[in-house]
Amino acid sequence: MASKYIDIPLYFGKGSGLIRDAEVVVQKVRLLLQTEPGEFIDLPTFGTPIKQYLYEGITDSTANLLKMTISHAINTWLPEQIRIDNLNVRENRDENQIAIELDLFLLEFNKSVGVVESYNA
Repeated sequence: MASKYIDIPLYFGKGSGLIRDAEVVVQKVRLLLQTEPGEFIDLPTFGTPIKQYLYEGITDSTANLLKMTISHAINTWLPEQIRIDNLNVRENRDENQIAIELDLFLLEFNKSVGVVESYNA
């Protein structure tokens, strides 16, 4: 099967590298997690409202709500590319930080990857 994705430069300049196909999908996940809904005028619902959880403190119920929010965003925007195998939300109160750990299966590439994103309040 031919890939639907292209290689894109990591940066421009001498010795610039390319992001390979599977990495493009991982970058889409990172972009989805790091974007607040409303940031893209032409896609107002694109993104995940993670920042609203930073100041609430992570209890079992807010962790579950955050997991559902992330799952919904991925299933809405990347349903044919990714399956979530595991999703974990941890709070580091000492550093006022939330860590999101995802174990993803990239369907087109038949490959498992891990993504970890941290957010500071």
